[in-house]
Amino acid sequence: MHVSIRSTHRIAEGTSEVVLDGFDDSFDFVPGQYVTITLPTLEHFSPRERFRDFSVASSPQELPELRIAFRDSESPFKKELASLSQGTEIECEGPKGVFTFDAAEGRPVYCIAGGIGVTPFVSMVRSGVFSVESRHRLYHFNRDLAHTPYHKELTELLKDQYVAVYESVSEPTLPREDDVQGTHWYIAGPPGMVRSVRDILAVRGVPDVHTHTEEFSGYE
Repeated sequence: MHVSIRSTHRIAEGTSEVVLDGFDDSFDFVPGQYVTITLPTLEHFSPRERFRDFSVASSPQELPELRIAFRDSESPFKKELASLSQGTEIECEGPKGVFTFDAAEGRPVYCIAGGIGVTPFVSMVRSGVFSVESRHRLYHFNRDLAHTPYHKELTELLKDQYVAVYESVSEPTLPREDDVQGTHWYIAGPPGMVRSVRDILAVRGVPDVHTHTEEFSGYE
């Protein structure tokens, strides 16, 4: 599907959000899913270097606009995406993925996000799937406040259901839940961080079927 760049803006230190426009009525998604973006302007690069996957950060109600976000990097793709002007056409495939709350079946959910891995949870919050009426909690790990995307919005919408953590993921910094059999865990972030959380939860006795993950490659 051909869509266009509507705007690009900073949402935290070293982090940008891109608003895409032009999605037709056939496009819909579930909060937690992702899309594949291809940049035709990188025609001189190999096919693999012309596309990247991005979790959707907006809600379905915001269509025909859709938001994605990314950390700055030295990759030609990220530099090109950040530089594209309003109205530039790009290609979008999707939606894809099964990182949704469907598997939780109404049970309490702990969400663990590392850095830009917060984007699927932002989509859930903006759509109302993750609300103050739910028994969900979101823990967001970053180096400091300046590098924490969506902090103000999540704090205002979720109140004490949102916790910003400025330490590395470890046994002491992860929240504890006595009901390991009745709680689901959703983990999104760099692969190493996701593996660390899975290992800690396995030691605690959390059933593997209650652990849902989404790895954001390129951010180790």
